[in-house]
Amino acid sequence: MDPKMDTGMALPNTTTYDISQPLNWQQVLWVMDRLLSCEMGWLSGHSLSQTVYTCIYFHHLRTLATEDDRHGQDKYRAALKAYLLASVKCCYFIWVEMTACNVYEEEDFTTNLFGLSLYEDISEAMILNMLDVAIFQLQNEKDESEAKPILKRLIARKSYLLALIYLSEAQCQRLPEARIELKKLQDLLIQDTTDLSIRRTVELGTPVDGAFDPSINRKLMSQAPPRPITLQSNKDGYDSYVQLIERLLSICNVTNYPYVGSLMLLDA
Repeated sequence: MDPKMDTGMALPNTTTYDISQPLNWQQVLWVMDRLLSCEMGWLSGHSLSQTVYTCIYFHHLRTLATEDDRHGQDKYRAALKAYLLASVKCCYFIWVEMTACNVYEEEDFTTNLFGLSLYEDISEAMILNMLDVAIFQLQNEKDESEAKPILKRLIARKSYLLALIYLSEAQCQRLPEARIELKKLQDLLIQDTTDLSIRRTVELGTPVDGAFDPSINRKLMSQAPPRPITLQSNKDGYDSYVQLIERLLSICNVTNYPYVGSLMLLDA
C-alpha cells in the first residue's frame, strides 16, 4: 500500500507535530514561504489536499486564533498566526469566486474541500486586526535583520487579502482600492531590491520538520487517489505569485474598456 494513496493507512514510526512549539524567525520565514508555494500550487490546479492542507497548522487554525498568551509576547508566533489565518482567508475568497464560475473540476481548478472548511466564520476584521498588531510589533523591533523579512511578508499578505476583499465587491465598486493594494504588493515583490527584501530573503528560511505532511490525504475524505505531484520551490512560488498579481492588476483595468470595440485601443 502507498501511504499517499490508501486512506486510513497507519504509518509506522510517525510522530504528531506540536503546533505549540516555539519557532525562531528563520523557521517562521520558511513556513510562510512554504505555505505560499502550496497556495500557488493549488491555484495552478492541484488539490487542496496536496497543497494548502499539507500544512499542519491549517488543521488547528481555530485553536491558534483563540489561544491565550501563554507563549508570552512572542512577536514571531503572533506574526505566523496572523499570516496563516490571512492565507486561508485569501484561499476562501478565491474558492468562492471559482465555485461561482463554470469550471470543470480537476481540469480547470480543484474546488473539493474534502469535508473541511476554509474557516469562513473567522471574520476578515479579526484577521486584519491580527495582521495590524503583528506588523506593529515587528515595526518596533530593533533587530531589523530578523524582523524586516517577516514584516514585509505580513504587509504583502495584508495587501493581497485587502485586494481580494475589494475585488469580491459587487459591480466592480472597489476596483480602484484593489488596484492600490496590488500595486503595493507588486512593489514589495519586484521594486524592492534591498538585501532584506522578500525575494532576497527566501533562502534564509530554515525548514521545520513535520510542519507539512505530504501524506495528509490519507486522513481526508477522497473519492479517488490523488495524482502524484511535485510542488515548486519557495523561490519559484514567488515567481508564480508575481504573475498572479500582474493578472489581477489587469482585471482591475476591465472597467477602462466599456465595450468590445474599446479593446482595439490596447494595441494602439
